[in-house]
Amino acid sequence: MVKPGGRSSEEIRAYLSGERIDPHTHSNAYTEDLKRVRREGKSKGRVHIVTRPLTTYLQYEFIYYRPHVWAGDDIRIMDVTDRENPLAGVQDFWMFDKKEVVLMHYQADGTQISREVYEGDVTPFVEYQRVALAESAL
Repeated sequence: MVKPGGRSSEEIRAYLSGERIDPHTHSNAYTEDLKRVRREGKSKGRVHIVTRPLTTYLQYEFIYYRPHVWAGDDIRIMDVTDRENPLAGVQDFWMFDKKEVVLMHYQADGTQISREVYEGDVTPFVEYQRVALAESAL
């Protein structure tokens, strides 16, 4: 079974049993697509807002960040454990060309369960993106 976030139940079970990927050699359809995007002169990135301690699922998810960065993904972390979250109450989202927004839905442990195309004005999301980039670290 593949989770909506792209990870199979088998991969998650393997992680929980202690198996790890080699970030130096890991490649899959996602990393190959990232390389294609970069070759086309485009960019792809994300800001992940977290509080510690990380859930087991987030620890698992983070093992893929290094190969994703090496393939061209601009991944930033905004740790709000010891500070106010400047985006408190803002739902996680994807934004495409500052024109289209997709809202993300998660279980309490951080597992993605669905996505929804946002039908309203995207102007607030452009500002959320600006704040996320300004407040995060590489």
